[in-house]
Amino acid sequence: MATQSGEPSNQETQSASKTQVHQSYAKVTSSSIMPKKDQAIVIDSIEGCTIEDYIDGLEALIDASYIKYISKISGNRVCTYLSDNALVEKLTNKMVQVKDFTLKIRPLLEKNKRVVLSNACPVIPNEVFIEALKNKGITIVSQMNNIRAGLNKPGRSHILSFRRQVYIKEEDEHLLPQSLQITYEETQYWVYLSTESAHCFVCKQYGHIAKVCPHASLTQANNTTINNARNQENAELAQNQHILHDSHSEQQMDIENQIRGQKRPPPSSITSDATSGTQTTPPENSMPTLQEIAAQNTFKKPEHKKTKKSNETVSIETALAPAKEALDGQELIINFDQMKLFLEKCRGQPKINNIAKEFTHDIKGLIDTIDMIYPQLSNSNLKSRLTRIKKKLSLPSEELTDSPQESDY
Repeated sequence: MATQSGEPSNQETQSASKTQVHQSYAKVTSSSIMPKKDQAIVIDSIEGCTIEDYIDGLEALIDASYIKYISKISGNRVCTYLSDNALVEKLTNKMVQVKDFTLKIRPLLEKNKRVVLSNACPVIPNEVFIEALKNKGITIVSQMNNIRAGLNKPGRSHILSFRRQVYIKEEDEHLLPQSLQITYEETQYWVYLSTESAHCFVCKQYGHIAKVCPHASLTQANNTTINNARNQENAELAQNQHILHDSHSEQQMDIENQIRGQKRPPPSSITSDATSGTQTTPPENSMPTLQEIAAQNTFKKPEHKKTKKSNETVSIETALAPAKEALDGQELIINFDQMKLFLEKCRGQPKINNIAKEFTHDIKGLIDTIDMIYPQLSNSNLKSRLTRIKKKLSLPSEELTDSPQESDY
C-alpha cells in the first residue's frame, strides 16, 4: 500500500529488502564451487585461541577475501580452505603469528611417495624394513603391505609375491637408496627399492627411462657411425679384390689370344740339310713356346683378406657386454656374471622358471631387469632370445609346452 506522496510504505520496503537478501544469498550459494583438499592448510590448535585469532594471523599474510572456510578439526588442528591451491603452495612452511604463538603452516593434503621393496623375503617382519628406512632419515607415513603375485587363475588370487609397499614423504625421496642390505637371523638379504618416478638405469637420473635416455641415444648414434664406417671399409676392400681378379682374368685372356693368333714354332732341335751337308738351327726370332709365354706372364694371385661375416656367431658374454656396466654398477637382483650363466642354462630349455629360481625368487624383478638392459644391446639374436625368455617367465610353469630348442649363437 502506497502513501499519498507516492512513496512505498515501510512494510513494502522491508518485504523488498528481505526478497533482495534472499535472492542474493541463493545466488551466491548456487554459484559457489566446492573446494578441493589441495586448497586447505592446517595450523596447530592452541588452547585459548579462537577462530578470530587465527584469521587475524592469516590476514597478515593474505587478504581475508581468500579465506573461504575455517574450523577446528581432529588432531588439535585448525583447518582453513583457501580460494586457490596456489595460495597453499605459497603459505606452506611459512610461520603465522597467533597471539603470542608462532605456528607453522602445513598443507592438509600431504604429498607422499609409494615405495616398492623387491626381493623382500617373507620371513623378514615389516618392522625390520621400516627400521632400516628410518635409519636413513626417511619418514614412514603408512603401514607396510604385501603385494599380490597377480595370478589370474581361480583360487590363486591369495598368493603373494616377494614384494611389499609403503608410503613415505615426498621430500624424503632423495634419501631413498636403490638397495638395502638386511641382516635377519644371521642371514644377509639384498632388498631393492623403487618408486613410481621414472628412473633411468643408463644415466642414473630421474624423469625418464633408459629406453628414451638422451645419453643412450648418443651412444647408439656413435655405434651406428662406427658400423657404417666398417661396412664402407669392407665394401671398398671387396671392390679392390674384384678389380684385381678382373685384371688377372684379362692377362690370362691376352696370353691365350696371343697363342691362338700365331703358328706353332718349328722344332728347336738341330736338323741336317742333306743337299748342302750343313746343319741348320732355328732362327733367333722364332715364336716362344706356350711354357715360355706363361713363365713370362706369371701372375701372383692376391691374398684375400678374411673378413668377419656379419652373421657370424658371437658368444653370450660378447653380446651381453654393452649391459655389463648397468648390471654391475647397480645393486640389482642379478649381476652380469649371473645373467650370463642364466642365459647359458636357459639355452634349449622349454621351461625356465626353475632355472630362474636358482638365481632369484623375484621373477617380476628379473623381467624388469631384462627390460632395463634390452635397449642397451645391439645383437639381434640376443635381443630376440631375451624376448622369448620374458614370455616364458610371464607364464605359469605348467602352461609351458615343449618347443623346439633355441638356436645357439
